[in-house]
Amino acid sequence: MTGPSRGLTIVLGAMATGPSILVTAFEPFGIVRGSVPGLRGNRSRDILGLLRADYDFVDQLTFEVLPVNAAACTRLEDRLSEGPSGVLLMGEDLLSSIRLEPRAYDPDYQIGPLRLPGARTRTSGFATLIAPDMKVRGVSSASGIGTYYCNRAYWDALGWSERMSGRPAVFFHVGPHSNLEWQCSVVRAALVRMRRAVPVPA
Repeated sequence: MTGPSRGLTIVLGAMATGPSILVTAFEPFGIVRGSVPGLRGNRSRDILGLLRADYDFVDQLTFEVLPVNAAACTRLEDRLSEGPSGVLLMGEDLLSSIRLEPRAYDPDYQIGPLRLPGARTRTSGFATLIAPDMKVRGVSSASGIGTYYCNRAYWDALGWSERMSGRPAVFFHVGPHSNLEWQCSVVRAALVRMRRAVPVPA
């Protein structure tokens, strides 16, 4: 990664021009947050912070930190209505290093944390595209999206992707006990692939 901008404009050559990619993270949550080592923030928000300062992505990304409540989906919907070229979402999983989520489940098919049989799914075509590269990097793509706001946000993002003729949408779960710089490098690689997948305006 490079340092903050000092008046020069350098854009990663492999990346197309066009609307920005939306990158989201979640606010800290949980009653033990701040009282257990490594749980003072939210790892997804930490990665978002590094991406904000990444000089190679100047004017390429927009950002949103979502609350861990029902307002998350409303805020995400508002940001998606702005017409980003793609969306990369992140959430924290205490037991994960970093995981590429292949699908989301219809949140209407659950009671509390219990997912009901027959729940509809939406699959990320972009996650399928990058899964081989992510595997080489040591990233799992086994589904573990859960039944919390991560799943709800991903479900909505994949619905947006379908309505927008397949604009890329993907979700990464990240854990607080793995190397932050390595996790960020994985997310960064996914963003470069996403930008390449976005059509360049005529």
